[in-house]
Amino acid sequence: MSPLPPARPGPWARWVAFTDRTEHPLPLALVRVLLSLVVLADLLNEAAKGMVTRYWRTFDEGGLSLHHKDDLAWVNDLSPQWGGPAAWLVTVLSLCFTALGVWVRPFFLLAVVAYAQLGHLSPPGDRAIDRLLRTAMLVLVFAPSDGALSLRRGPRRPAPAWARVFLLWVLIFVYLNAGVFKILAAPEWLGHAADVPLYRIMADPQSTWLPPELVARGHLLVRLGGLLTIVLELGAPLILTRFGPWWGLLGIALHLGIAAVMELGMFAWGMMSLYPLIFTPWILRWSAARTAPDARPPPQSPTPKTR
Repeated sequence: MSPLPPARPGPWARWVAFTDRTEHPLPLALVRVLLSLVVLADLLNEAAKGMVTRYWRTFDEGGLSLHHKDDLAWVNDLSPQWGGPAAWLVTVLSLCFTALGVWVRPFFLLAVVAYAQLGHLSPPGDRAIDRLLRTAMLVLVFAPSDGALSLRRGPRRPAPAWARVFLLWVLIFVYLNAGVFKILAAPEWLGHAADVPLYRIMADPQSTWLPPELVARGHLLVRLGGLLTIVLELGAPLILTRFGPWWGLLGIALHLGIAAVMELGMFAWGMMSLYPLIFTPWILRWSAARTAPDARPPPQSPTPKTR
C-alpha cells in the first residue's frame, strides 16, 4: 500500500508562514534611516525659516492656520498657542531617535501621532508625501528595523519580510494611481498636441525655478519626458519582478530630475527614501560580497631547501 501524499497546508497556515519569514535587516534599516532624515530635514527647514511658531498656530493665536475647528486636532485643546509647536518638537525629537536606531518602535509610534497632528492643524499643507511616509512609519512600528545601522545594544535581529512586501505594494499603488490619474485627467500626456501637461508644469513659476523661455526651447524633450513618466508609472508592477532594481534606477533618475528643477519640497527625497526596498537584491548581493571571507588560499611560506 503506497503512503498517502503529505497534506497541503491550508490558507491560514500559508499566511502564517509568509508573515513569519525573515530576511536581512539592511534594506529595512536603510529605509528607517533615510525616511527619518528626510522628514527631519523638512521640519528643520521650517525652523530655519522661523515658521514653526507661526505656521503651527491657529489664526486666533497669531498663526497662519485657519483650520482650528478640526475635531481631531486635539493639541489645540491642550494649548491653542503651544500645541502645534509642541507636536512639531515631539516629531523632530522622535525622528532623531529612530534615525539612530534607539527605541525605534515606540518613537516611530510617537512620531506618527505627533506628525499626524501637524496634518490636522494644516490640512492643505498635509501633502500626499507626508501621508505616504507616515504610512511607512506605521509599518515600522510593527516591523523591527533596528537590526542594522543602529546604536541599539543587543543581538542584531533580522527584519520581517512582510514589511518590505507590503511597502512595495504601496509604492506600486502610488505610481499606478499617479499614471492612471494623469491619463484620465489629461489624455494629452500620451498625445501629440502642442499643449503638453508637463510643459505647463515646468513653465509655471510656482512649481519650478526654470525660466519659461528655456523650457520652451526644450519642448520636444519635455514631451518625451512626459511620455517616459507615464511609462515609468504604469510599469510599476515590474518592481515585483527581477527587473525591479532596473526600474528603480529609472525611478531614481526621475526623482532626481524633479528635485533638480521643481519646487516640490521633500517629495522626491521622500519617495527615494523607500527605494532601498526596490534595490534589496543588489543591496544583499553587495552586503554578502563585502562580508564573505576571502576564498583565496592563504599565502604559504616557501619550503626550505634541503641539502
